[in-house]
Amino acid sequence: MPTTLNFVRRAPAFSIALQLLLVATAAAGPPSDTLLPKSTKGYVSVARAKEFDDRWNKTQLGQMFNDDVMKAFVEDFKKQIREDFGAVERKLGLTYDDLKGISDGEMSLSLIERKGKEASLAVTIDVTGREKQADALLAAIEKRFAGRKGTKSTARVGDTTLEIFNIPARGDAKAQQTVYIIKDNLLVGIDDRAEAEAIIEP
Repeated sequence: MPTTLNFVRRAPAFSIALQLLLVATAAAGPPSDTLLPKSTKGYVSVARAKEFDDRWNKTQLGQMFNDDVMKAFVEDFKKQIREDFGAVERKLGLTYDDLKGISDGEMSLSLIERKGKEASLAVTIDVTGREKQADALLAAIEKRFAGRKGTKSTARVGDTTLEIFNIPARGDAKAQQTVYIIKDNLLVGIDDRAEAEAIIEP
């Protein structure tokens, strides 16, 4: 599966961060990989977020980033990452800071090609033992979409509840529909209902 994420080509800081994550976890076989359709054109995953942080801090690069001499550079780098996360926030209502402490397990971000449409984004987060944090995250996402005049509804597919956010067009931004589900301790967000339902019933 290709690993170049087209939607971040013009976001160098975020691209570098994703590449670093990909290199660090290349040997892992994350379950989310089996959920994604063949039309997935970009995929990056952190198999165990907490362990990644610990291992990163032990590397020479991680130690360099923690050096006081690098503080100004690191803060600027983090600022760029947050700014470059704009496409993810627009499509999924998810911010860079939302990912902190949300999971001890796998997190992934993927880009899914859609014929005749803008590519969709999908995020998966293992929220095992983090149910309260998952609920808080969904509440924050709902609030952000509401700020864009978005409305929320729910639907059932089998034994799974879909939280569906419909956000109207505004300015240059097109109307969108973003769906979140929690299934088997996996939180999934994607701006395509058909793909969400395909994940539930592959």
